[in-house]
Parts: sequence; C-alpha cells; structure tokens
Amino acid sequence: MRADKVNEKHRNLRISTLVSLLARPGRLHGTIEVYTNDEFDQLINAFNTSCTLACAEQKAQESFSALRQAKDELDIRVRQRTSDLAKSITSSARR
Repeated sequence: MRADKVNEKHRNLRISTLVSLLARPGRLHGTIEVYTNDEFDQLINAFNTSCTLACAEQKAQESFSALRQAKDELDIRVRQRTSDLAKSITSSARR
C-alpha cells in the first residue's frame, strides 16, 4: 500500500475515533484529554470549551431554580406572618 493511502486511512481512523468520543450520549459532562498536535487539538479544545460552558449554564439554571424556590417559600412565610399580625391587631383592637 502506498504511503499516501496509509496516511489517508490513518487520518480517517483518527477522525472516526474522535467523532465517536464526541458523539457519546451524556458527553457534555466532561472534557476530552487527547493531544494530537494538529488540527484535531483545535476541535477538541472547542469541544471542551462547549462542555465547560454547558456545565456552567446548567449550574446557573440550577442556582436560579433554587433561588426562585427560596423566594417562593419566603413569600409564603411573609404572607402567613402578615396574616398572623393582622389577626393579632384585630384581636387587640377588640379588647
């Protein structure tokens, strides 16, 4: 087999390996630690950056959700205490 054919097959094999690494389900929850010293490094770095951004976005959404829940719980407590205070004032006024 000629050297150019071997190089082409090797490159195609590397591409398919890289694609299989990137295409795994749930892949956005980690990074890939592969160093190829060629243009695949740029692709891997871009993928790792997108994974990092996706994780950061997920954490931000979880934080906003927790904050929203805490606010809702606080609103309920404020309404309850306001109601209790109104009842107390009404009760005091009757005496």
